[in-house]
Amino acid sequence: KILKNFLKIFIVAATLFYLIQSDRLNFEKLTLFRDSPGTLLIMFSILALVVVPMATFRWWLLLRAIDIHVEARHTFVLTWIGNFFNTALQEQ
Repeated sequence: KILKNFLKIFIVAATLFYLIQSDRLNFEKLTLFRDSPGTLLIMFSILALVVVPMATFRWWLLLRAIDIHVEARHTFVLTWIGNFFNTALQEQ
């Protein structure tokens, strides 16, 4: 179990290191949210309360349609993981 957790942390750290070194993850763009925290709150609220639950429900229905029975909670977690990688690895 310790090795599994270490491997997970290593993969996340390596991914973040790669994104920062390749300039795909630019922290300077985040200063907009420091200057206008209301914008960040609105964007996060829309994402967390509308977009992700709708995408989760859609994936859950599609998986059930092809006889893959996954708990809605697992579908929700996988949707968040997919959103992270879609955002982090997106071409600029």
